Amino acid sequence: MKNTIQENMAVYLSFVMYGKTPSDPNEILLENIPPDNPYSFLYGVELQLPEFEKQLLGKEEGAEFEICLSMEEAYGPYEHDLVVDLGLETFMVDGKFDSEQVKEGNLLQFYDHEGLPLYGKVLNVGAAAVKVDFNNPLAGYSLRYKGKVEKVRPATADELEHGHLHDGHHHH
Repeated sequence: MKNTIQENMAVYLSFVMYGKTPSDPNEILLENIPPDNPYSFLYGVELQLPEFEKQLLGKEEGAEFEICLSMEEAYGPYEHDLVVDLGLETFMVDGKFDSEQVKEGNLLQFYDHEGLPLYGKVLNVGAAAVKVDFNNPLAGYSLRYKGKVEKVRPATADELEHGHLHDGHHHH
């Protein structure tokens, strides 16, 4: 009997992910995860999009799938108020501006008021401030995944304790 996707299972998927925004009806390819380097995760630990997990529940190893998520079910709308100007002093290291890391297009790690990491993309480096976008890169997109369940196995006790897989594959 083939393993099926359910809580506490290690899941390995290959897929292509397409996205589209409300302003453009054409889908664009956002990600391509090949069978030889599958996307892997521990099912049921709330690290995946809830609707994505819900639609995978019960699928068998070898099954093909197509999952469509609305913008709201995915990463929500693009929020313009999450694009902020931060003073250059925010990026000083040993009294000097960190021009090595703070470049247009770079993704930087910041910490919120609770000390939790959050990521921002540098949009522009100005004379007095750096414009940073804290939206998820997939905010504003509805998503469509088309793929295959490559493998499903019971998670190990160690993996369950840590809440993630330990097999060296790609994790998101």
